[in-house]
Amino acid sequence: MEETIEPLSRVFLQLGPFTIYWYGALIGLGVAIGYVIATREAVKRGFPKDTYADLLLFALPIAILSARLYYVIFRWEQFADDPIRVFYIWEGGLAIHGGVIGECSQRISSVKNVDTHFGKLLI
Repeated sequence: MEETIEPLSRVFLQLGPFTIYWYGALIGLGVAIGYVIATREAVKRGFPKDTYADLLLFALPIAILSARLYYVIFRWEQFADDPIRVFYIWEGGLAIHGGVIGECSQRISSVKNVDTHFGKLLI
C-alpha cells in the first residue's frame, strides 16, 4: 500500500478578491516577529521605544518597492512586451533579495536621522 501526501496549496488565505500566499504570509510574520524582538532589544539598550516603529514605517514600503524592482530587473523578459505590468504587483513577483537590499540601504541612510552608530541599529 502506497500513500501519497498532497502538495501544500500556495494560497494561505482567500478573502473575496484578495489572495494571500504562503510566501507573503511567512515574510509578514517574519517582519512582525523581527519588529517585536528588535523593539525589546532596543529598549534594553536604551533606545526610545518608537525607534524601530519609525524605521519600519520607512523600511517596509522601500523593501517592497525594491523587492519588486529586483524581480523586474532579473525577469525583464516577462515585462518587455507590456511594461505597464511592472506595476501589477498583485500578479506576484517580489524577490526577497531586493527587499533586503532596499531595507539595508534605507537603514544605512536613516542612521544619520536617528543620530546613532549603524552597528547599534542592527541588533
